[in-house]
Amino acid sequence: MKLSSAATIFDLNPYDENSVQMHNLGQRAETSDGRVFRYAWMGEAITPGRLVQGPAINATLTNMAVVSGALGAKQISFTNAATTTTAKYWDEGYAFASYATGAGQTWKIKSLPALVSGASSIVYLEDSIAVALDTTTKLGLVQNPYSQVLMGATATFEPVGASMITYTTQYYGWLQTRGVCAIYSDGTIPAGGAAENDGSVSGAIDAMVEADWVVNPSIGRGYQIAGAQGYWEPIFLTIE
Repeated sequence: MKLSSAATIFDLNPYDENSVQMHNLGQRAETSDGRVFRYAWMGEAITPGRLVQGPAINATLTNMAVVSGALGAKQISFTNAATTTTAKYWDEGYAFASYATGAGQTWKIKSLPALVSGASSIVYLEDSIAVALDTTTKLGLVQNPYSQVLMGATATFEPVGASMITYTTQYYGWLQTRGVCAIYSDGTIPAGGAAENDGSVSGAIDAMVEADWVVNPSIGRGYQIAGAQGYWEPIFLTIE
């Protein structure tokens, strides 16, 4: 397996969007003041200063029957679950062996045709299979975390960044993951207090409560001043 090093971004503009993809999904960029950004593909229209989450997980695609996956090969034959997806849905996503022979391996997807419910298919990998798979193996598929991102109101989805501008659905652009950033708050977050996904208002944050530490990740802390409900509050993001 060969993993390429991260590219250096010389043209970072977090206040721009493009209809065509300019960088790899998840590409990391950092400004001179230490703010960090990740490149993403928008799954819906997104407004400025909102917390953005990764795509919804399709639980039916986590334990599919493998037909074959030879040692050293870069493709796996499998039987699709009872679901249908488009080909672009899987761009830069991941495949993994979830059970039995060869379990624990993870591969980046090179290409995958549109999936038809219950039909046979082949996933093409960027990485070689290190331990051969057999018919006892179960295969899982997940999207790239920065593909088809949403301002979803479900608190337990994975936060991937904050929007700086208005994004058009199906366009590409940068999301901030670290450093000072104003985000819409549905509650009062004290200076220095932990913040989390609100879970009720799309793209909003709220003060983290003790019970949520088990299931919700903290996305950062209130920065210098106490915020107020209905305002965009300065947060020091610590998503990464």
